[in-house]
Amino acid sequence: MKSKMRSIQTKLIITIVSIAIIILIAAGIVLDRLFTKQLLSEFDKNLLQKTMTLVTLTTQNKIGDVEFDFADEFMPEFERKSSPEYFQLLLASGQLIERSRSLKGEDLPYNDIHNSKPYFSEITLKDGRQGRMIEVNFIPHRKDSENKNDNYLTQTASNSSKAKFIVAKGREELDQLLVLMRSIIISTIFLIIITLTAAIWIVVKNELAVLNKLASKMKNIDANRLNQRIDSFTNIKEVSPIVEQFNKMLGRIDESFQRERRFSGNVAHELRTPVSELKSIAEVGQEWPSDKNMIQKFFGSLVELADDMETTIENLMVLARCDNNHIEIMNSRVLLRELVESILSTHKSALKNNNVNVMNNVWAELATSTDREKIKLIINNLISNAIVYSPKGSTIIIDSHYEENNIAISFTNPTDNLETADLKLMFDRFWRKSSARTNHNAHAGLGLSLVKSLCTVLKAKVTAYFENEGKLTIKIEGLRLAA
Repeated sequence: MKSKMRSIQTKLIITIVSIAIIILIAAGIVLDRLFTKQLLSEFDKNLLQKTMTLVTLTTQNKIGDVEFDFADEFMPEFERKSSPEYFQLLLASGQLIERSRSLKGEDLPYNDIHNSKPYFSEITLKDGRQGRMIEVNFIPHRKDSENKNDNYLTQTASNSSKAKFIVAKGREELDQLLVLMRSIIISTIFLIIITLTAAIWIVVKNELAVLNKLASKMKNIDANRLNQRIDSFTNIKEVSPIVEQFNKMLGRIDESFQRERRFSGNVAHELRTPVSELKSIAEVGQEWPSDKNMIQKFFGSLVELADDMETTIENLMVLARCDNNHIEIMNSRVLLRELVESILSTHKSALKNNNVNVMNNVWAELATSTDREKIKLIINNLISNAIVYSPKGSTIIIDSHYEENNIAISFTNPTDNLETADLKLMFDRFWRKSSARTNHNAHAGLGLSLVKSLCTVLKAKVTAYFENEGKLTIKIEGLRLAA
């Protein structure tokens, strides 16, 4: 089942807007609490001021009798029929002194609290409205006192009468302000979210448009245009590395395609030559079928050609297995000097024909833990390569090296037809110096590429470099020391 494609643009917008909504809602809650607290504080402050005004109208005579001098016309809110306010004056003993007409003979509930601080509380008024109530304990000032600033809220002489003033007021105005304030906050948050969403959508869409442009440029590149590159059409920090890496990838793919094209041509060339020779020999054999000596000679040539073709095909198969990681590793203890000697014995004829000597300096007891067949194939190809490129009368030197539990083995031979520029090419498949290509029997140009692939499989490293006096050295490093 095909999975649904995800949109970076949609995900970015949803994520950013979601975070913004969370932040705005949190800010709205904080603002609501701050404004609610402030409005409630102002409401209670006004209620306290009104109560203290009523307190100033309360006096007591010399014998402690409390009197309340209240004028209805100055505070009509305690008399009106619609949404009235309420007050009640009591002595500390609970004796009623005065109540507002709005109470209609009923009492306000109160708490038995006798401290000097005003006490605020929520209350349901007698007409069902929600309100706030304040209780103030005080000592009425004396009529004969010259100091009208006597402290109402603290205790004075023991013979003074203590009183309690209770004032209640509906909080509908406060609630309306709170509703208005919350409506403004919610509307503001909603408008901010709408505006922010639109702005984010426009910005994200415009910024991600560069990806569509990049995709359009990529779309125009196919197998026949791998040499094209995407120009640096944007200065966006996150996109420029993508363009750079894509161009590098195109370079690698182009190089691989070129190698594959060369590979196909080289395979055709390497197989066409022996097939042509086979055809020529067969045609000559048909012309003189009675000449036994010639027939025997032809068969000998056929065997040599078949051997060459078989070697080429086997090498190609090994390379294919290496490329596909379908090659099995069987590690064992391998004595390197002994292995080199056994391989050299198979090249006696080539060494004699090319008049080339070999100096085997590998330590006699040096052993590595690796796949015997694969290291044998590596050494065999390196020796064969050294023989082909060594001038007549020269000497091939095979040395061993030991570095921190790792073994290295090197093959050095003089060469008069290789250059520094050839070092980058000599591990390519079917690469041969042009002078060597004319001799088909010398080698097919797969030896060093096979060496490189097998070294990769064995987790070893192969390098080639020139020493002084035109001597080529190919070194295999990273072979593990056997116990």
